[in-house]
Amino acid sequence: MAKLNRVATLYAKSFLAALKTGKDLDTVIEELKQFSTLLAESADLRNALVSPMLSKEQRSKLLKEVLVKLKANPSTMQVLAVVAEKRRLNALEGIVQTLEDLKLQEEGIVPIYVHSGLALEAGSRKKLETKFESVLKKKVKANYSVEPSLIAGVQVTADGKSYEGSMAGWLARLNEEFSGGIHS
Repeated sequence: MAKLNRVATLYAKSFLAALKTGKDLDTVIEELKQFSTLLAESADLRNALVSPMLSKEQRSKLLKEVLVKLKANPSTMQVLAVVAEKRRLNALEGIVQTLEDLKLQEEGIVPIYVHSGLALEAGSRKKLETKFESVLKKKVKANYSVEPSLIAGVQVTADGKSYEGSMAGWLARLNEEFSGGIHS
């Protein structure tokens, strides 16, 4: 996992530097997210694009055909061509997320990742974002996901720190406390 994070960071930094001068960055990020979702949902496309049975030229042609049908921005096409050519499509989701995080950081916005046991309502989301803006003294952009294993509550990662407020976390701490007090 750490290797994929390093790969994602390396590619994201390179793409950010290359795309910074253009006005396409937001469009490219959005299209990369869409393509990443398409790859995740279509095993046939993913397998074809990584297949050793196809030549490099065939994979490149297939990628271009798909991107033309999707009416992708030329900059998005270039980014995906590089990722596919270097056989890093397995890291695409991480590359996109890191690219977006780096862009936000340059704009003075802190990306936060909120994992909750249940979907949070708009009012709860707003309160949480306001609280973290107060704590971090910066504007935040929240990314939400539902993780049923948390049971209830939230886990938040912001600015390199984790904040635990879930029932699963509370139970784990309670278990640790109880088992730590028992000596054989």
